Amino acid sequence: MARIKSFTFWLTCVAMLICLYNWSGADDKSLLFFLTSPPFWIMETNWFVEMFTHPSNIPMWVKYGVTILFWAVIGTGLDRLLLKRKTR
Repeated sequence: MARIKSFTFWLTCVAMLICLYNWSGADDKSLLFFLTSPPFWIMETNWFVEMFTHPSNIPMWVKYGVTILFWAVIGTGLDRLLLKRKTR
């Protein structure tokens, strides 16, 4: 029951739902995916294009994986921060 009340669980679930929504083709211009994926923001910068590659060369499954991983890490950080505050 404690897992359902965690930020890690909910942020990861929302990220997965957004990726599934984009993958299904309903988000054909990837607007929702772009607005909710900070790693995708970085991939679209001029710096990333010059240093690595253009975002269109990166497979979508990699973008999905990085987005889900990003939100899982953010959720874990929030959970640990709140746990630390509760113990004080």
